[in-house]
Amino acid sequence: MNKLIIFLYSILPKKTILFLGRSRLLKKLRNTVLRPNNKDVVISLFVKWGKGGFHFFASPKVVVKAKNKGIENTLLKNALFLFDKFSISTPTIIDVGANYGFISLALSTNLSKDSIVFSFEPHPQLVEAFKKSIIKNNIKNIHLENVAVGDLRNRISLNLMGQTSNILDTGIEVVEKIEIDQIFLDDYFLSNQIKPDFVKIDVDGYELNVLKGMKNTIAKYLPILVVESNGNHEIIDFLKQYDYDLFDLNLSKFEGIPNNIFCVKRN
Repeated sequence: MNKLIIFLYSILPKKTILFLGRSRLLKKLRNTVLRPNNKDVVISLFVKWGKGGFHFFASPKVVVKAKNKGIENTLLKNALFLFDKFSISTPTIIDVGANYGFISLALSTNLSKDSIVFSFEPHPQLVEAFKKSIIKNNIKNIHLENVAVGDLRNRISLNLMGQTSNILDTGIEVVEKIEIDQIFLDDYFLSNQIKPDFVKIDVDGYELNVLKGMKNTIAKYLPILVVESNGNHEIIDFLKQYDYDLFDLNLSKFEGIPNNIFCVKRN
């Protein structure tokens, strides 16, 4: 069944899959073939990326994308470039908003086994899929935390929306609401004696809260950051407080607010 699902997602245009979901007559066919047992399907495929490769568990759509095009290729390649440039041979990596874990898995399998990855993802179904990838690949250096990350330590309401989640009200139809622990990174790093070298933050509009929750760490260590901006000028203002050069995803200078911002300690 996995091979059939992958084949169909590979050949069917996105518009066709969306049409099947909207059609009352064809929705049952879509659920039977593309979503057996009427559940969100998680399948696996071996994905080659860079010098490494790994078994990747995710939704059919994400697995096919990972196999055919990769995920966040520019971000990953430039992270590896910066590790090499600054002679960071065994980086401590923080992946906030890990989703199915592609970035964490790709970095883990392309770096020394002495590197450490701390991955944070609040969506419980995505965490379960990510755990399967970790176990299947026998990866020992990824530490996965099923929590939200912000600027407080408390219990919060999390909106689940299929294959994504958000603390904020984004206007997207909410499938389910759950209660989950929220942490802030300054506290987590201090408690676990972590000195991060690289922090990636992609949390669909909650990035500023994550940054505020690690302001002491930024001031002390100036780790390499890559932050999704979502067009929020307050993120630029926050980052300019620190001794960083700011670049876009291609490590080029920019005007305005790029979608992703690389922050690199000034020479």
